[in-house]
Amino acid sequence: MAFYAVLEDLELRDDFLEKKKLSTLSETSKKEIAAAFTTFISDQDLGPIVELSVELSWNSDFIGDTAALMAHVRKYYHSQNPSYYGRFLTIVQSSGMGKSRLLDQLSKEYFTILLNLREDGSKGYPPADVDLRNFLLNKVPSNAKDSERYLFYFMVALFETTHTVVQEKLEGAQGYTDTAAKFRLLLTQGQTIIRNFTGNL
Repeated sequence: MAFYAVLEDLELRDDFLEKKKLSTLSETSKKEIAAAFTTFISDQDLGPIVELSVELSWNSDFIGDTAALMAHVRKYYHSQNPSYYGRFLTIVQSSGMGKSRLLDQLSKEYFTILLNLREDGSKGYPPADVDLRNFLLNKVPSNAKDSERYLFYFMVALFETTHTVVQEKLEGAQGYTDTAAKFRLLLTQGQTIIRNFTGNL
């Protein structure tokens, strides 16, 4: 958008748009465009604009089929050796491609505990669960046995807190999907469970 705004007043705009070649612009026009790009929006101003646009797009209609995705994942879970117990799924993609949005969408129908451990200074959305991330990273045990025990206690506290929150806050939920959707809302409204959870550790 910024590019077209810069070109708006240039005489050769139409020719440029038609041929899509910078060679159609005069050297003077090229310099004007380059100068405009360096002053049009500074990085400092652009950051909040990008963050706002990502946040707004998060609430737009989701494009995709979460039910089909889950059916696909379950098909492969069930087709593998039934003795496998570590049923996990890795979602790999570049930044900004919708990994978090996909998980958020799944959490509207499937009970999900989303923990975001994004690093400081990251411009990604949604923002990190800072208290939780700091808790996990600031108390890293020095050996493998203590690390395993630490993570075990972490998971126990997480599930106990989740169970308590579901019983106390979602008493009127109707069935699995309704419980999942309402639990998601709890996570997105002030991260209630995260605060309760870190307090229990």
